[in-house]
Amino acid sequence: RSYLTRVQSLFGTVTPLSSLLIKPIQRITKYPLLLKDCLKYTRSLHQSTTKLELALAAVEEIPVQTNNAINLALLQSDEGLNWHKYGELIYQGSLMVSEPRLLITSEKERQVFIFENTIVFARKIELGQAKFKYEYKFRIALTAGVQVVEFLENEACKFALFTSDHRIHLRASSVDIKQAWIKSLRTAIHKHVEEEAVRLRSMTESRIRSNTMVTNDIIARDLRDKISPGRSPTPKRPSSPFTKARINVQDSRRSTSPHPVSFGAYKVTVDYEPFSDDHHGISLKVDQTVEVLERLEDGRWFVQATTITGQVEH
Repeated sequence: RSYLTRVQSLFGTVTPLSSLLIKPIQRITKYPLLLKDCLKYTRSLHQSTTKLELALAAVEEIPVQTNNAINLALLQSDEGLNWHKYGELIYQGSLMVSEPRLLITSEKERQVFIFENTIVFARKIELGQAKFKYEYKFRIALTAGVQVVEFLENEACKFALFTSDHRIHLRASSVDIKQAWIKSLRTAIHKHVEEEAVRLRSMTESRIRSNTMVTNDIIARDLRDKISPGRSPTPKRPSSPFTKARINVQDSRRSTSPHPVSFGAYKVTVDYEPFSDDHHGISLKVDQTVEVLERLEDGRWFVQATTITGQVEH
């Protein structure tokens, strides 16, 4: 302030510089009036007013948001509450509040803040020199259990909030302001209920998926135990008819005396089961034909097997 005074005296400015700094803020409240006049005359000329209407809505919101931010900054709590966890501030203002269930039922002026999921009540405390703050008193979570009563005791400006713990009567300064409060409350409650429903649905779907996976694991384990007690089952063979399978024929050659029936083909004369540690082996039956594709150095044959009817075995 002393700097501004020195600058003012240096240049001989009649109007205090502090007054000039407040001009942009004062103009904010004048822009809606200017745009309303523009809308009025534009409509009379039957011209499109879409952009003007959007501009008017935007400039009318600026003072509201500015006022909300200023009042929220003045809200204090000894509990060290973080207001941001209650979501965005939707609406705030002064209401006369009473709670008939208590012994003291007289109305008290309270500054009320509607957040996305909570309504907060505070008391205004004067600090002197046109300064004040808001002292937190209590809050109510805006859940599906909160009931907004629009008409109360035949008083046009009164409405109420009913919960399992509170019966709060509220009185606005006019019917229009009362309707704005009711609209903001119902919007916040509806949004919170929808978000909670989405969250619960997501949790339910997650549990179902988790339970399904556990159930499938249990079924698979039971099937393994039934099919191959005490050892892991043989992995499923690929379904392609051209798949090559490894079999160990060291034992079968000693007992089957394979005879070639065509180039690279042999007929099985004794049933054969692969060893337990050979996860790529296949079972062979008497009179089944195998085509030898490769002889491995360790004594195993790389074959393609067919059933007795001539179909390729997978």
